[in-house]
Amino acid sequence: MSTWQNLKKNVSRASANVVGGDPLISSAPELSEQIQRYENLKKKADRLFTETKNFLESIRVLAKAQKELSINVSKMADGTANNQREYTGFRQASADISDTIFAQFEEAYNEMVLTPVERYCSFLPEFDTIISKTKKRLVDLERAKKEHQKAQEKFGDPNIASQADGSIEYAENVYETLKQSLLTEIPKLINARIYVIEPSFKALVKLQLEFFKNSIDAMSHNIDTRTAYGHSGTSDTEIDNKMNNIMQQIRDLTVCKLNL
Repeated sequence: MSTWQNLKKNVSRASANVVGGDPLISSAPELSEQIQRYENLKKKADRLFTETKNFLESIRVLAKAQKELSINVSKMADGTANNQREYTGFRQASADISDTIFAQFEEAYNEMVLTPVERYCSFLPEFDTIISKTKKRLVDLERAKKEHQKAQEKFGDPNIASQADGSIEYAENVYETLKQSLLTEIPKLINARIYVIEPSFKALVKLQLEFFKNSIDAMSHNIDTRTAYGHSGTSDTEIDNKMNNIMQQIRDLTVCKLNL
């Protein structure tokens, strides 16, 4: 069939849908319902896959940003601060988190969370193709029946009617095969989601806990939190007061009072 003939056929199908509405609703309401369920599932699955990738990327960005921050904090102190050892420890811990701990998290996350979701979503295009074929076959079948009826009324030739009956029977068989396949497989696809979501969700929670625990351990190993603020026993209030005093000293500098 030529490209021009294909184009005319597709336009004819589209026109039939516009004029008569979705033929599935009237001809196969049970299939129409299953396809609607599939469409809802597809939207949710596609969004889940996107957010699954986004989550991994956000953790990557977090780890990298902390590493860059620690480098610049250490540079800003420039060896003159009393807490230089803590700055160095923070820099080392941040490097461990970004380079090692995140790498371990990413490998496990890809295997236990991202890949199962991606694999599940990879089946969706196949369903899209079958659904599209089924709708086209139904439109062709309905049109063939109408043309057959018109030909019988106009010519009344039994030979023409017999040939048309054979074509209609073939079209019906193809359509019914596709229809039954969807009626059987769509519910299976929908039910199968739970076998992907449950283990992936459990893995996600465990991996997060492990990642943040390892991150805390890296911080604790490299930074003595008891001396990170200058001396043991410093309270949050004392730290806030000290910070406010320093900020006030900066505001009192002559350069900060210039009104140029």
